[in-house]
Amino acid sequence: MSFILRQAWREMRNSRSFCFFYSLNLALGLIGFVVVDAFRESIESKVRNESKELLGADLAIRARRVITEEEIKQARNTLPVETREAKAVDFFSMAAGPTGRSRLVKVVAIDPGFPFHGTFKLEKGGEKSGNEIKLFHEDRLAWIYPEARAQLGIKMGEKLQLGEAKFRIADLIEEETGLTFQPTDLAPKVFISRKFLDHTNLLGEGSLAYHTHLFQLPQGIDTDTFGRGLEKALNSPEVRTYTHRQAGHRAGRLLRYLSDFLSLVSLVALFLACLGSGFLFHGFLTHRMPELATLVSLGATRRTALRIFLLQLFLLGIFAALPATLACSLLLPGLGGMISEMTGSKVEVWVSSRSILLTFAVAMGSGWLLALPALSKVRRLRPAELFQEAVRPGSKPSRMNLLLALPGLLAFWGLCLAQAHSDKLANVFFGCFLGSLILLYILARFGFGLGEKLFGKSRLSIRLAARSLARNRAGALTGFLAIGLGVLLITLIPQTHHGLGKEIGLDDPTGDLPSLFLFDLQEEQLNAVQSLLEKEGTPLANITPWIRGKIKTLKGMAYEKSQRQEEELNNPDEQRRNAFRNRSFNLSYREKLLGK
Repeated sequence: MSFILRQAWREMRNSRSFCFFYSLNLALGLIGFVVVDAFRESIESKVRNESKELLGADLAIRARRVITEEEIKQARNTLPVETREAKAVDFFSMAAGPTGRSRLVKVVAIDPGFPFHGTFKLEKGGEKSGNEIKLFHEDRLAWIYPEARAQLGIKMGEKLQLGEAKFRIADLIEEETGLTFQPTDLAPKVFISRKFLDHTNLLGEGSLAYHTHLFQLPQGIDTDTFGRGLEKALNSPEVRTYTHRQAGHRAGRLLRYLSDFLSLVSLVALFLACLGSGFLFHGFLTHRMPELATLVSLGATRRTALRIFLLQLFLLGIFAALPATLACSLLLPGLGGMISEMTGSKVEVWVSSRSILLTFAVAMGSGWLLALPALSKVRRLRPAELFQEAVRPGSKPSRMNLLLALPGLLAFWGLCLAQAHSDKLANVFFGCFLGSLILLYILARFGFGLGEKLFGKSRLSIRLAARSLARNRAGALTGFLAIGLGVLLITLIPQTHHGLGKEIGLDDPTGDLPSLFLFDLQEEQLNAVQSLLEKEGTPLANITPWIRGKIKTLKGMAYEKSQRQEEELNNPDEQRRNAFRNRSFNLSYREKLLGK
């Protein structure tokens, strides 16, 4: 072992330029991989640790309609006796300030004790838990976001009109928890006590509002067990059951989709970097073959020679992973600040021990796997070739080279499955990537030989270039694949954007895309709105009503909620499928088709 270590170190010391560029090339590919993996790990850790605050409770049932007393009774019979309960209703409505200016807001009417977990952070009142806001439920008070104050032109102490009731602005909300697991909100929130919700007369037949019952379980109770029991007890497809873990997963869904996309992109960058490092190692090994043949002729075995190169790749992988990990540790705090500004939530991004171990494993494993085709030369090495002037030792081609590339491709596929939450997404991505790789390989494999024949009578420089590509296929193929895949990925995003824009008519000035959305506009109110806008010089055209619909029966039978499996939590494909089954739908109609 000492001989192998000394020989490997001597080879590296005598080939410093190769070692430097190999490690640098691999480190650049690892940086993106480490950053994205650390980003995803931090997001999942944050969502996991703050899931109770996101929901505001341990369990919740939620529906777009009033949850019946019978359903509430079934839920209570499923839960422990000492379970605490609170209700919240949230919906969109118009609110008016003292100047008469009105804006769309999201009204959240809450019970005393809400939220069970987390606090309200108020501008004047500071942090308040659900048990510390009793005065809020004794009078018509409202807490609003600063955005609503600016939009409505309202000041502290003035009254806000909500339907047929007025509420005095008592404080401004800086941060809040509870029911914050929804991905987006269309309007700033206004919090009132549910005790005074009926005074507004905003909710009537046909009104769209979310009714949520929140439960706090006694300490030491397994939330997931009671969550599954609660879901079985409530079989209506309109009532959704959430544990705090499910709510946290839902809250981080958009960021998780982003991290999945970035993970796959980082894998492509890593693949290209490994491809470049493999090319460098192939050239290095080809250059060292005469010395290796001499070493074998002096008595060393081919197994010893293989161990020398494997040890070199192991050390070079460490040398690549160390600066990559260090660079990411310095860059990630700044990335966390940028994400916090974009999402409005404080996110701390760090390099975890799992990310470090994965980085070193990828750095060393990728070197070994990509070196397999090149290291096969060592097994084919014949010392007698040293005495043949026109022959390079170990340079005889082998049909096994393509098969030796399969372990590297399988490892890349495994990384795709590990980095993406969706098996379908990972398989489609890998399939497209592999298809592009095969197509580029076929073009290069036959294109270089064809080019040599086509340019056989061209100028000397062109003829030499074509001949060099055709006769140095290993290096030419590697460079062509790296450049081809890089160009493919660079052009993919703008091409996708252009295709989507053309598909929906963004680039067509005569297109019929809507430019105005009016919420909660009733049929009898349409003529008055049209007359008002015509007076203002902006008449309405292509009016398309939208109404909400729900699935009541399926093939003539009552529609019941499909049982969700536990793996749905980590599989976006199952999430989308189940959400499609249980959601409401936007239905539209027109008297006639749009004319062109």
